[in-house]
Amino acid sequence: DQIKFVLIQTKGGDNAGAQNIALFKDEIENLNTCGATLSYEVITSEFVENKDKFKSLYTILIKTLENDAELYADITFGPKSLPLLVFSTMQFGEKFFDCSVGNVIYLKGEFKNNQFVEGSQMIYDFTPLYMLNSFTSTIESSSGEIAISAVEALFKD
Repeated sequence: DQIKFVLIQTKGGDNAGAQNIALFKDEIENLNTCGATLSYEVITSEFVENKDKFKSLYTILIKTLENDAELYADITFGPKSLPLLVFSTMQFGEKFFDCSVGNVIYLKGEFKNNQFVEGSQMIYDFTPLYMLNSFTSTIESSSGEIAISAVEALFKD
C-alpha cells in the first residue's frame, strides 16, 4: 500500500510543531511493519483565524487530494477552524476525486496540575458527525418540515 500523510504544522516560535512532526514520523515508521510506502506532505500554517487564512489553507488542502483515495483525519490538535476545513476538504474529495472517508478521530486526554493523567486518553470517532454534515449538505426538500422528517427517519433505530 501507499500511504500519504498530510500534516499541518502550526508555525510558532518554540519549534514545537517541527518536533511533533518528527515524533509522528518516527512513530509511524516504527508501526509500519507491513512495509507500506509512506510519504509525507507538510503544510506550514500560521495560527491565524481569518478569511484569507481559511481560503489559503483550504486551497492547499484540496490540492493534496488524489483520485480514489481513502481519507482519514485526526482533528485532535490545531485551531478550532481546522475540523471545519478538514470536513470541507473531505467532502470535496468525495465529490470531485471519488474519495471515500474512513474515519475522523479526536484524542482526548486529561491533565491535572499541568501533568498528563496516565490512562485518561480516549479516542473519539467523529465520523458520524462528518456523515451528518454530508447528509445535511446533500439532502433536498421542499420544506424544512419534510427535511426534519428525513433526519428523524435517518436517526430511527
